[in-house]
Amino acid sequence: MAPDDEMKELLTLIPGSEELEAGGEKVTVASFKVRQIPKVLTPLKSLGKYVNGDDLDFDGLLTEGLEHLAAVVGAAVDRPAEWVLDLSLSDLVRLATAVLEANKDFFSQAAPLLKSLGGAVAASAGRTSSRH
Repeated sequence: MAPDDEMKELLTLIPGSEELEAGGEKVTVASFKVRQIPKVLTPLKSLGKYVNGDDLDFDGLLTEGLEHLAAVVGAAVDRPAEWVLDLSLSDLVRLATAVLEANKDFFSQAAPLLKSLGGAVAASAGRTSSRH
């Protein structure tokens, strides 16, 4: 393998950043910084119900989960959720896809944790409601 090919292969393994244009602005999509994680986790918990394995409930996501999606994407690119909600659908899809790609390790590790947290919350709610 030529040195240039090795470098290209290495760069695909290391998450970097990507600059995109969305809503008439240039935004940078990169791996989450620690300060962004709390802003991402809360709305991300609400998005779990729209994902079932590899299946995505696109209708539910766009009708019921859009504000949560906008909060995640906005936090990822340091923009308010309102800014994301004013994007065209194509810009939103492109930006959300870039956020997922840049943070696929985070999402693959967070998904099982969110499912277990959701189960614990549901179990806790069941114990609490049975006491009344």
